[in-house]
Amino acid sequence: MEISKKAAKISRKRKRVKLECLLCHHQFDDDYRSTHNKTFHPALNNQHKAIPYKVANAPENPFEAAKKAFERTEKSNALSNPLPSTNTFALEDSFETNDGIQNVGENEAGVRSPAITNTMDRTNRSKM
Repeated sequence: MEISKKAAKISRKRKRVKLECLLCHHQFDDDYRSTHNKTFHPALNNQHKAIPYKVANAPENPFEAAKKAFERTEKSNALSNPLPSTNTFALEDSFETNDGIQNVGENEAGVRSPAITNTMDRTNRSKM
């Protein structure tokens, strides 16, 4: 399987994440972390101390944020997809047409008619 020239030229880039320094509250891309440490926190950098960061605009508690997002989607789904009326269910569940002929091939008790069972037996025998 050959890779097309166009697909070979496309290189996948990693997703860059914005960080926020918890000491000075500057926001920057994650690949500028060491540059930020050298310019804004040289004393901590020389002592090899860890500098706290968080993802910019991230919620404090991700579980509460996920719960709120789920509730928002539930509300929007309920508004956009109202329940169908009962008339459509009655039409779909009907076994008889207007002529009184059964659609499925079963009588009212749910037993298949002999003509249908014979054709099913013939098809099953041919596959054996």
